[in-house]
Amino acid sequence: MALFGNIFGKNKENNTKKGIDGLLEALKQAQGKKDPVQTAKLYYQVGEAYLKQGNKEKAWLYIGRFDALAGSQDEIYEQIPETMMDQASEWIEMLEESDLYLNRLNQWAQEEGEELLGLQKVKWNLLTLARFVSLFDRLSGLRGFEVLANYRRVIDILGGAVYGSVTNEEYELLLDFIRAFYPFTDSKELSDVSNCISVEGGAAFEGYDLVGFSVLLNMYEMLDDLIRLVEEGISTGDVSTEFVTSSLMAGYYIRTWDTPLEEIPAVLEEEKRIRADYETVKDPDQNVFMERMEAYKKLLLPVGK
Repeated sequence: MALFGNIFGKNKENNTKKGIDGLLEALKQAQGKKDPVQTAKLYYQVGEAYLKQGNKEKAWLYIGRFDALAGSQDEIYEQIPETMMDQASEWIEMLEESDLYLNRLNQWAQEEGEELLGLQKVKWNLLTLARFVSLFDRLSGLRGFEVLANYRRVIDILGGAVYGSVTNEEYELLLDFIRAFYPFTDSKELSDVSNCISVEGGAAFEGYDLVGFSVLLNMYEMLDDLIRLVEEGISTGDVSTEFVTSSLMAGYYIRTWDTPLEEIPAVLEEEKRIRADYETVKDPDQNVFMERMEAYKKLLLPVGK
């Protein structure tokens, strides 16, 4: 009996794998046809299949992609069954509360953040924002991604504001950027996965990889908070530490690897940087912080291997 049980169990696993492979192929075709409604529904089906398989990380990624795409445009949302939206919300809530690597690291960041002063939290987030500079420089060359061309300048201004002042011209640039950035977070160009860049030693990075786990939305909220603090005096401000794990590029690695996040060397290296940043921001030395900021602007994430 045990022998037959093992055979049937293996067959079930194989059938599930074949089912997911078929769904992923259908998803690829829908993406190629630039059919957002069918793409959204397939994100849902792929996520559901991974959830049944027990792969919570991939399930979370694809269900999150469904939720983001389905809600991005009225013409898409109106063609998505309400039952799918409701079920996806339940799944996302369940996965956000599960004992996954990303949740554990987020919990650590929030707990450690409670021990920091307001300015130290600001600096921790700025170091995270600096990680995206080189990536956004490259993505800004894609059609519809032009807003990212000013990201480097925005981070330069915000980094300088920690220890200095901001001119009226710089402040206007910050405002212009944040006004243009929000519409980009759910734009058609962003959801078009053909908008991608090559990654040395790895799979291409899709612009839509930034949507997973609310990376862009959390970035928008963080930038908006920091720009508001520029008005009030950024050196006396206080912000959340929810954004600091966004630099893991979790969406990219979950999509392109079959290995859990906590077993991927590049992810673990980034975790080390996040934890080291926590210690760095407690150092009041201006040079230490600014040197780290400059180093991160040159760091191209993600890495392929």
